[in-house]
Amino acid sequence: GHENLGEVVETGTGVGSIKVGDMVSVPVNVACGHCKNCERGLTNYCLTAQPKDGFAGAAYGFADMGPWRGGQAEYLRVPWGDFNCLRLPEDAHDKQNDYVMLSDIWPTGYHATERANVGPGEQVRSVRFTGSLGVVGVFVPEDPGAPDDLARHGQVAFDYGTFWFKGQRMGSGQCPVKRYNRQLRDLIHVGKAKPSWLVSHQLLLTSAPDAYEHFDRRDRGWTKVVLSPVETNGGLGR
Repeated sequence: GHENLGEVVETGTGVGSIKVGDMVSVPVNVACGHCKNCERGLTNYCLTAQPKDGFAGAAYGFADMGPWRGGQAEYLRVPWGDFNCLRLPEDAHDKQNDYVMLSDIWPTGYHATERANVGPGEQVRSVRFTGSLGVVGVFVPEDPGAPDDLARHGQVAFDYGTFWFKGQRMGSGQCPVKRYNRQLRDLIHVGKAKPSWLVSHQLLLTSAPDAYEHFDRRDRGWTKVVLSPVETNGGLGR
């Protein structure tokens, strides 16, 4: 779990701009904000948050992306809080299902369109000549649970001849969420975007194991599940 949204209940001595009571979105990327890559906007390849030699980039609840546990819990500790926390507007409580998408899914989709060089008004056709592909998903060098031998070694069968013949380009990589989350937050705030249309189920955190089973089986109707640690009179709260 790594799409994290909640209310700040405590801050450490090193946190200055984020205050108790703030509603914040926390990117899937765990980043320090001061390493060489972070300073270039590549928070998806932070050199500080990832202690493993030969790797760059860390994330909540991802294999091979640092020691950071997932955020599907009642409380979440956020390192480098001033840098990683995105403060949300006054409508955060009313639009929680929209703002929670800022942590990963919406910036990741947006990142894929950027990688594919898609601009406003353009049609999306991945098979066209001289087009670009933006790869969405999670791919790591080793994935023992993958369905086939190539995927277990981080490989795919690829028709490079057709790719070359069509003059296409491909962009990939984990999304640097902080590159997009502020502008996407503002689109929600002014009513120009409502990503919560994807949500199919809103459940308590205790229902997570059952929800994962449905989602892993790709059961019909299980598109996006929002988990909440508590239930209030107004519904589920995060």
